[in-house]
Amino acid sequence: QAIFLTIQNSNKVLLSSVFVLIVLSVTISAYKWKVILSIHGIAFSFNNLHKWYFVAMFLNNLLPSTIGGDGYRILKTIDNPKSKSSAVIAIFVERLTGLMALLLLGYIGAIVSFLRGQDEFSRAIALSGTLILLLLITKIKSLLNNIEPYGAHPGKTAWVLLVSLFFQIHSIFFNWLLIVSLGKALDFFRLAVVVMMTNAIAVLPISINGLGLTEGSFMYFTGLYGLDNETALLSALILRVLIIPISLIGGLIYLRQDRTEAIADR
Repeated sequence: QAIFLTIQNSNKVLLSSVFVLIVLSVTISAYKWKVILSIHGIAFSFNNLHKWYFVAMFLNNLLPSTIGGDGYRILKTIDNPKSKSSAVIAIFVERLTGLMALLLLGYIGAIVSFLRGQDEFSRAIALSGTLILLLLITKIKSLLNNIEPYGAHPGKTAWVLLVSLFFQIHSIFFNWLLIVSLGKALDFFRLAVVVMMTNAIAVLPISINGLGLTEGSFMYFTGLYGLDNETALLSALILRVLIIPISLIGGLIYLRQDRTEAIADR
């Protein structure tokens, strides 16, 4: 009741914009996936990849972490003329580059937040982030240079990293916009730290699609930056509610594909 009452009292234009931006994030992800597959010489239409990403979102709500969605996307692209392993590597690289971009933005957010507020949490994240980023940058450079064919396509590889960075900025922005739509505010750089920490915890395969972990950690970390618990929890829950119809789109696509394949088998 509190969620729907809050939605009724929120800024409907901003809330609708949040929904549109979430849908757009699926499109960005599908595009990035297509670019990564093209580096491997694997060609699938953007339309198919886009639909499969929606289905992956639906399946993520049934299995721990993102296992269901990633497994489905591998299954749909593994039958290609190049190599089966490339379908798996593409998903791995997609996740790795997304993590790198998120860590970078969270790291920058922590530095800016500390310089502005001198808080201990931001300082701890900035110091630990320095060590982690240095380690990951070294590892990812070596990894991408040694995994064929990323070393042979530096331009496309750099583009994947830029798209990853844009996607994470996009994600932080619609979280910020959601809080604003509820009549509250949280500094964008501080929110970058919160989103980084929340996503890192949600990836742990101990819940279905991060259910509970995402909401609890979002409430905790935004609380460290002064956002009241009620607004933080409602923001996280409303975000979950907005994702439901998007996931259902994937469910409908999945059922339609099954029906089409059954008819084709007959």
